[in-house]
Amino acid sequence: MPDVAIAAPRPPSPSALQPLSFSAPTPFTPNPQLPAPMPRPLSSSTLALVLALSLASALASDPDPQAAGTHPTDKVNKPPINNVTASIGFGFTTFKMALHEERPFVMVDRSKTGNARFTGITIDISKKLCEMLKCNLEYLMASETNPESADKAIEAIGGGLPLGSPHIADIAGGAIHITPNRSNFVHFTLPFFDTGYVTVVQRPVAKAYNPWAFFDPFEGGLWAALVGEIIVVGLFFALLEAPWLTAEEESDLVDGHVGSFFDAAYLSFSALTCTLDKGPKSWGGKLVMLGHGWFMLIIIASYTANLATFLTTSALSPSITGWNDVTAAGTLYKIAIPAGLAHDDFLAFEKGHYGYNFNVAANTPTWEASMQAVIDGVADVTFHDEAMVQYYMLNNMSTSPCPLMTVGNKFAPAGYGFAFGLDSTAFLAWSQAILTMKENGEITKIVDSYGVGSPSATTKINNLCAAATSSASMSFPEFHGLFLMTGLIALLGGSVGAFQKFLQIKEGDEGNKVAALEKTVVTDPVFEAALKAGLDAALRESLETAFKAGMEAGLREGIKQLGGGMAPKDVDKTGNEVTPMVMQELNGESN
Repeated sequence: MPDVAIAAPRPPSPSALQPLSFSAPTPFTPNPQLPAPMPRPLSSSTLALVLALSLASALASDPDPQAAGTHPTDKVNKPPINNVTASIGFGFTTFKMALHEERPFVMVDRSKTGNARFTGITIDISKKLCEMLKCNLEYLMASETNPESADKAIEAIGGGLPLGSPHIADIAGGAIHITPNRSNFVHFTLPFFDTGYVTVVQRPVAKAYNPWAFFDPFEGGLWAALVGEIIVVGLFFALLEAPWLTAEEESDLVDGHVGSFFDAAYLSFSALTCTLDKGPKSWGGKLVMLGHGWFMLIIIASYTANLATFLTTSALSPSITGWNDVTAAGTLYKIAIPAGLAHDDFLAFEKGHYGYNFNVAANTPTWEASMQAVIDGVADVTFHDEAMVQYYMLNNMSTSPCPLMTVGNKFAPAGYGFAFGLDSTAFLAWSQAILTMKENGEITKIVDSYGVGSPSATTKINNLCAAATSSASMSFPEFHGLFLMTGLIALLGGSVGAFQKFLQIKEGDEGNKVAALEKTVVTDPVFEAALKAGLDAALRESLETAFKAGMEAGLREGIKQLGGGMAPKDVDKTGNEVTPMVMQELNGESN
């Protein structure tokens, strides 16, 4: 707070006050044919004003002598408080109003100077009030470094400071919540605008078509773990069921070291796709299959249960449906709130009275920054006054899709009021003028001109930022990735089969060659006749050779037996001992 004391406006003496000029009302003449009218009951706001005026009158009749002279406005005689009304006015005294920037209530055009810089609902209402109260206004920013802080505006009028401390303004205005805490150190007028907080969350949008959405039920880490389990189980199957390793007499796996391992991996993977066409033979392999099958049963059930969620894009709803969800969840949801406004007081009240705990993840310099924190995912939820949220969405989120949406009902009702220092009683006259403007509908007209706070504004926002919806029916774009994957697998299978055929043709297959030769023999008569003649000739030659050899062997043995022991022995060409007679016979020397 600056140390420079700027004199507050001094109300003139009663003789200087000029009455407002109102046209005299037409006298009312009751109709004798009608019953006497019933008295109109006073509204709660009127009763509050009457009580406040009565209390102020009592205080004014016995002023505190210790407080006199502590503020520039106390250095002159003040008129009785009940005379400072709309019928008397302030004699065009100038009030300095410290503002905090809150669109659409206070908007600042820094390219301009003076009062021309400021526009908005609060500006229009305050100007109208001063027309009624015969006063002038000089607007100034309470803080250029923290322009949205309502606390800075209250400090500018001495709020929270010792009575009589210097201050730079007489009135604090903008969109200041009337709270019990603030009422301890400033005087508030009656609320000129009634509002409440609305809950703001990120708007869920319909998911775009994803050709690989069927992988979404499981995260990448789970898919990797699943593939690892299949490989490990496949190794167990290979060690227990491979033909060259198993203790069983037969195996469903193919022969060969490499082939059996690939076949075991196929056996493990087929349990996931439910395409088992073979099984383990050993008891060890059967136990492994039981555990693997139970695992796959749970995996398939979990995948199937979640698959429809990722393949359909039905109406989407946010996880937070209102402020009650935030309070019930404790610290689960991250909250973004702006600094310097009433949000901290509200959360403290909720915690102190109801025991709620909150996770304030972002304390932003402005409430617009809190909105951006929700858009960016830094926070899950924020809350702010309904009219400001409406204005923000209508003017900053006119393009589709809208990134934010409001959920639930309005909560924590509050009012905006003008604040005066504790050493000022002018708030009473301002309250009376505010009540008059409310009753004649002038405030409603001003608010409606900014397009907020009305049912039509709510309708526009609901149309712009409602939850996304789309058809719940499945369509080809959601499945064309599955078609593509199946086609690629089929193409891979065809390529493997073609490669196997190529190797078979390259290496040759003797069985196929014999079959082809036999087919040629049967179908070619000339070749068949030549082959038969050749076989006959070969057969005759073989028979003749065998007959001659047999005859020679038999003759030799017979001669051997006949000549044995009758003459000296000799040796023939084959090394057999024979008699000279036999030798001559063999040599053709005998007749």
